[in-house]
Amino acid sequence: MYMKSFNAIIVRFENDAAYGAIKKLMKDVSFDFCGTITSDRRTYDKVDAGKQPWFASSFVRGCQYDGVDFNELAPVDEELVEQMRDCEAIFMHMVSRTEVARLVPFTERKRMYLKHLRFWNDFIERHNINLFVSAWMPHEVPDYIIYRLCKLKGIPTLVFHITSLKNYMYIMSDVGEYDPKLGIRYKTLLGEYEGKSDDEIKLCEQFEDYIETQSLEGGKMPFTEWPKPPNILIRWMRIFLKNPLGTTMFVLKFFAGFLSVHKWRRRIQKWQGNRTIVRLSNFYHANAITPDLNAKFIYIPLHYQPEATTCPMAGGFGDQLLIVTLLAQCLPDDVLLYVKEHPKQAARGHACRNIQYYKDLLDIKNVRLVDTAADSFELREHCQAIATSAGTAGFEAIFRGKPVFMFGHYFYQYAPGVYPIHTQEDCQKAVEDVFEKGNKPTLRQCRIFLKAVEDTAVRSALCYHHQMVCDLSEEEITNNTAALLLEEIGKL
Repeated sequence: MYMKSFNAIIVRFENDAAYGAIKKLMKDVSFDFCGTITSDRRTYDKVDAGKQPWFASSFVRGCQYDGVDFNELAPVDEELVEQMRDCEAIFMHMVSRTEVARLVPFTERKRMYLKHLRFWNDFIERHNINLFVSAWMPHEVPDYIIYRLCKLKGIPTLVFHITSLKNYMYIMSDVGEYDPKLGIRYKTLLGEYEGKSDDEIKLCEQFEDYIETQSLEGGKMPFTEWPKPPNILIRWMRIFLKNPLGTTMFVLKFFAGFLSVHKWRRRIQKWQGNRTIVRLSNFYHANAITPDLNAKFIYIPLHYQPEATTCPMAGGFGDQLLIVTLLAQCLPDDVLLYVKEHPKQAARGHACRNIQYYKDLLDIKNVRLVDTAADSFELREHCQAIATSAGTAGFEAIFRGKPVFMFGHYFYQYAPGVYPIHTQEDCQKAVEDVFEKGNKPTLRQCRIFLKAVEDTAVRSALCYHHQMVCDLSEEEITNNTAALLLEEIGKL
């Protein structure tokens, strides 16, 4: 048994495999207190029932802290507000996740932020929290605020995050740095394999297959293309059989909603959102071109927003317009920027896009909006480089010898041919390396990088969607995750 005991906040360990990992960890590590955020309540036998408060994610997302008297909580002072100012800016962007049917005005976002800040600052102090563990990148409300408060107070944070490689994850203490041991291992392996043949760089079967398929012109669709969901009738039958009473109550409430003024207001907002989708789509397609693949260009596949890959993983570049603007200033005059909207972005309605956003892109002299029907693999094949914050398209590109301008933080920021960009000077140097010196990643370097990933990542999948497509059993996920957590906690 690990000697030190913890008062922890543990978030998003939702499914059986992830939940099992925490239960297994608690056999070796003592937890006196455990606050959790999940969709459904999870309890732990090793913690007293009165010391494991649960927060339903759907409630706390909307600032619903039922039964809490805020008059009894410690107030927020100027010092805390100023210390958390950059967190506030990211939170304001993060609220866009709730804008499917309506816009959330600034005053409401500010009220939500300060309420979350006050509650969780008091919670952390009141319960002497000394550990934060998250099953995935903190990108939902209020996870990110909790994470940043813990960082501010010097409380250890352990955050899991997926990679672009099926079955592999990393754990990190700082989401802004990702996991530095990968970069260190890659540099070490470059030295170890110097003078050796590619055949001596042994990879696991999965990575051998990956490098073989990604080095082909056609590439391979990313594993995050989730399986097609079953027929809606079959889905409802499964839900009903799993929880007959709960499903019946849901259906009754659904039909009762037709008598609710609030529900009708929401329906009208949803209808207005759908009209916005149509207007946005019409404007984009009216101004999009069929790309000239013989031109010199950088390919910029816009990220689906709001999502973790831009908020918080892109940091200050969460608004992708900043990426395009910076690149446009640094590129030679004869290089175009082909900007392609994410095909699923239209489904977000109001969130993160409006007609003015596209107009601002079009105002940049060397920017061309590309038809969403244009083949992504063809654009990748013919571009001089790819620009992204943390997209899978960037990782796949290096296997085809394409440099990547990276405006964010992700595991492959340490990979060959990837240029992490945070300043204008970074961007200018990257452009010089690519367009003047002709630097490109080699397949050998990519092979060594995959070996570094194999040596440093954990084989796990904590998110339900990634478990659907992974090759690991529930037992493997539980055991591997618990073992890594035990190892990391042992370092504290």
